[in-house]
Parts: sequence; C-alpha cells; structure tokens
Amino acid sequence: MSAEPTPTGSGIFATWTIRGLAVIGLLGCLALIAIVAILFDVSGQRYAPAKVEAADTHEVFTVSDIKPVQGTDLIRMDVDASEERGAGSLSGRGSNADQRNIVLLDTVTGTSRRILPDNRRRISEYGLLPGDHSARDDIIEEGTAAKAVTSYYLVIAQPGDAGLVDLMVGSIASGRQAIVMTGIDGVDSVWMPDAGHIAAIVRDKRKLFYRIIDMSNFKVTASHPIAID
Repeated sequence: MSAEPTPTGSGIFATWTIRGLAVIGLLGCLALIAIVAILFDVSGQRYAPAKVEAADTHEVFTVSDIKPVQGTDLIRMDVDASEERGAGSLSGRGSNADQRNIVLLDTVTGTSRRILPDNRRRISEYGLLPGDHSARDDIIEEGTAAKAVTSYYLVIAQPGDAGLVDLMVGSIASGRQAIVMTGIDGVDSVWMPDAGHIAAIVRDKRKLFYRIIDMSNFKVTASHPIAID
C-alpha cells in the first residue's frame, strides 16, 4: 500500500489562497447586509409619518403621503389614525392604514381644507380624477402624461360591523361635494367618461351595477344592472 503524496509548497499555497478568498467573500456579504440594514433603518426614520395633535379634540393623528395634485396649485396629504389609537402599522397606504381624512393645501394662498368635516369615519379608498379622461385609470399615476385633476371620490366605511360603505364625490375647483350612494356593499371601479360625469361599478345588495353621477347636481342619473350569469 503506497503512502499518500506529501503536499507540495504550491499546493499548500493554493489551498490557503482559496480559504482566504472564501473568508474575504463572506466578510463582503456581511458588510453588504449591514449597509442595507443601516440604509433601511435611516429611510424608515426619514419617511415615518409625522404625528400631529388635533386642535379641537387633542387626538393624535399622523400625516403622510404628501404629494402635489396634478395640474393644480394644491398639495394633498393623508390623515391617518395614530398608532397610539391602535391602528397598527401606518407607515404607508397598506391594508393596516386607518385613514380618516384628506387635507388639500393651496400653495398660492396658504389656505387648507379638509375633505371630510371630521376624522371620525374611516376612508376605505379614494382617488383623484381628471376631468377629460376616457380611459378607465381611476387614480393618476406619477410620471404619466395625465391631465389635470378636477374631481375626486372617497369610499367611506359606515360605522359598525356591517361592512357597508358610502360613496362621496367632489369637485377640486369649487370644493362642492356630496355623498351620492349610501349603504352599498362596495365600489369596484371609478372613472370619468367625460368632464361632467363620474362613472362607477358598484355592488349593492349583492348585485352589480354600472352607475353614472352628474357632477353638476351630484345625482345618480343612470343605474344599469350587470348580469354575471
């Protein structure tokens, strides 16, 4: 039985070179993970929603998602229930967000207004709508060639556990608004077929409807059932 060959100097050098490169690679991965963790922590602190106390009730809310309103001098900001009220994670518009209002700030005059009169009800969904937009893109995306926002809609949860909602629509320019549907099951799509009307597909008493809202008087002028069988 022959003896195993003794490693040469070059073989030992190659072995230690490979081990050294492996250690360097491992240290590099650990450094990269540490940098990512630091950046994530810093960005999380930078973009954490600001806590604000209401002047009348002294309740604490958070203000987040501050963005310009396309084609206007307005800035839009969301008002959410604070974590101190048990709303869960409110760092974004996720499923845990408990949105209570929207504030519109006029950057020319410095005046601001709330869309809802108070912060008692939860906003399930909202969207900004262009006045002359034939496509069914209900919310204007950043970076698109969208037209000026002229209208908006809010889906507002009714109090209690029934799961029913109200649909509110409003005009950006005039500030006029109204709840046009109450106690419906849900809103599935909203868009503007022309400058004077808002269209919506809604669920009402477990039936599907296509409805048209006249923005001059905030009335539902057409309601067509949609058969699915």
